[in-house]
Amino acid sequence: MNNNIFQYRKHGTEDRFVIRNCIFFAVLSILMCCLFARCRYGFGITFADEFSQPAVIKRFFGGDRLLIDDWQPATTLIGYFLYRCISFFSKFNFTILELRILYVVFQAFVAMIVLLILGWRDLSSRIIAIAYLCSTPYGIMTISYNTVAIGAFLIFSALFFLNIIML
Repeated sequence: MNNNIFQYRKHGTEDRFVIRNCIFFAVLSILMCCLFARCRYGFGITFADEFSQPAVIKRFFGGDRLLIDDWQPATTLIGYFLYRCISFFSKFNFTILELRILYVVFQAFVAMIVLLILGWRDLSSRIIAIAYLCSTPYGIMTISYNTVAIGAFLIFSALFFLNIIML
């Protein structure tokens, strides 16, 4: 008996699913490795937006008040959330690299939620998840009001269209 997994049986649709799953998880693993490797390199097009969130976090560590000492509510609320996450682990001992890694984890989390909502066996949902992982909104590779809004919109859209399909 030939144990080659790439050999198709005449009527074996399960073998095709196994091969597609292996290819998808291989692509996903390579992409995640590339995303974590990309964290070490910045983008030249960020226009200093990537550094606005750490500045807000630093201001919270310095004693600024929520929504009083900052004029932009979206940035302040995301900064407050990140401040709580970072203060849980350390006292302002974080780097831009750690925030980029946190963003990649956030990106993978959103992609997996969308993949599970739309059905992980469907080819189009796999393409949507991989396309979201490959994109970096506005060239900002950190959790900011733009990237969180785009991730939340993607999850909301997936839930909305799932409800329409179920009706």
